[in-house]
Amino acid sequence: MPKSRYMYQKARIDSLLSIEGEIGFPLFVRMSQGKYLQVFKSSDVLDKERLAKYKARGLFFLFFKDDDRVSYIEALLRSTQKKKKIDQGEVQHRLLKDATIRAVEYIFEEQKLDDTSLNWLTVSTNNLTRILQHKSRDISHYLQFDADESYLTQQALLTAVFALAIAMIMDIDDVHTLQAIGIGSLLHDIGMSKLNFSPHLIERDLYDDEWKEIKKHPSEGLNIARSNKHISKDVEEIILQHHERFDGRGYPAGLKGAQISFVARVVSIADAFSSLVSPRGGRPRMKWTEAIRALDDEMGRFDPDIYAEFRSRLSHNSI
Repeated sequence: MPKSRYMYQKARIDSLLSIEGEIGFPLFVRMSQGKYLQVFKSSDVLDKERLAKYKARGLFFLFFKDDDRVSYIEALLRSTQKKKKIDQGEVQHRLLKDATIRAVEYIFEEQKLDDTSLNWLTVSTNNLTRILQHKSRDISHYLQFDADESYLTQQALLTAVFALAIAMIMDIDDVHTLQAIGIGSLLHDIGMSKLNFSPHLIERDLYDDEWKEIKKHPSEGLNIARSNKHISKDVEEIILQHHERFDGRGYPAGLKGAQISFVARVVSIADAFSSLVSPRGGRPRMKWTEAIRALDDEMGRFDPDIYAEFRSRLSHNSI
């Protein structure tokens, strides 16, 4: 079997099981490095029993061609929307997580935000909001990081989860505000895609020139987001202001207090907390109690009222 001239990406079988009707793209098994065998045509309806047999044999992923990424993302997102009742089961959480991470990953790599990809983020935000509004919500699935997935996209998803949770703690129920917080959280670090190095993989202190480049990412991210004329002002402010500090010592503009938009103040806390409870650069994730203590030491960084509410809920495990 000759090596393939195509690039392939993994498709988790658990996520594929949720796709109904024709798949819309061919699927393959990897026979060896660079060699793939087609097992489903794009016009096929997935045989659930066959997929279950693959899993029983220890095969948890199939593969699709890189050119079919958009079709794969849209198939997953359609599956999430077909759930009329909120399913808090592991498979549904895995599907929501997989669909959102793949959508954000695509946007970061393409460094553009067209109407299709903006719709992906809206659907993902609505899904996360429904999950968090459910009385038996369980966010533990979103705390699990996969070694073979991008850190930035997984951290973006976790930031969205915590930011939406904070918004609900603050009794924010306006749909447009919740959507802006979710979309802005998923995009907050899109400017990082412009860097030619990966800060989260560096275990030493960053050099001055590296910090200088990193501090450009809010402005770079805003430029990418503004490529879509339908992006809201709230989303723009989240991307640009999520590293501003309440005490005025943040960047890029050194805004202080109420000069920072409310939605950006919410996402700032969620971003900081999610970074601490995520594994990064060889550093193990912090326990929630450790992360709270670390944020307590930076009280001047956050809106004290929002942080106090968030901290109280975390301390009582009621997020």
